[in-house]
Amino acid sequence: MGHFITVEPGVKLYVEDLNPSGSRTIFLIHGWPGNHNLFEYQLNQFPKLGYRCVAMDMRGFGLSDKPWGGYDYNQLADDVRAVVNALGLQHITLGGHSTGGAVCLRYMARHGGYGISKLALFAAAAPSLIQRPYFPYGLTRQAVLDIIEATYRDRPGMIRDFGTRIFYHPVSVPLSDWIFQLGLQAASWSTAAISNSWLNEELFDDLK
Repeated sequence: MGHFITVEPGVKLYVEDLNPSGSRTIFLIHGWPGNHNLFEYQLNQFPKLGYRCVAMDMRGFGLSDKPWGGYDYNQLADDVRAVVNALGLQHITLGGHSTGGAVCLRYMARHGGYGISKLALFAAAAPSLIQRPYFPYGLTRQAVLDIIEATYRDRPGMIRDFGTRIFYHPVSVPLSDWIFQLGLQAASWSTAAISNSWLNEELFDDLK
């Protein structure tokens, strides 16, 4: 069942809440530039095992409102807290993929792990998505700048190219097209804003 939850004045996020009577709760945070539907296959299975499954569209993505600002990790973590509060979630297994995983880590640090019993990270963009003088892993700064430039110049082309690089094994054309369509549901400004956040956000202290 879907909800729209107000996380700040004028901003509502779409939240899918399946099997709300489940005895255990999993809360899933998607990666860039998709939305909660990236967890479609997990959402098909976990409720069968008795879990309550909650998955939200981050601001700017999917069915959620698409404000001009608020795409730093602090605000995105605060959005998670607003959903936790609104639904009264407790004893949560919080799971995040890619940028969603980075947001989960910021949530744990910024909100003291409020309501969380377990944390699951899936290819999290952490502790930094980009390479730094003291961190040799991840994308180069220029690669992210190229993504931002391509977002403003040819966003569909950028999303299509990104979609060809995220799978370890080849996938069907229909599945690739589906991923492409999920990316197009985001606003162009939020797609670029998250990419800009990658350049500045670090999670080394959050991991301490």
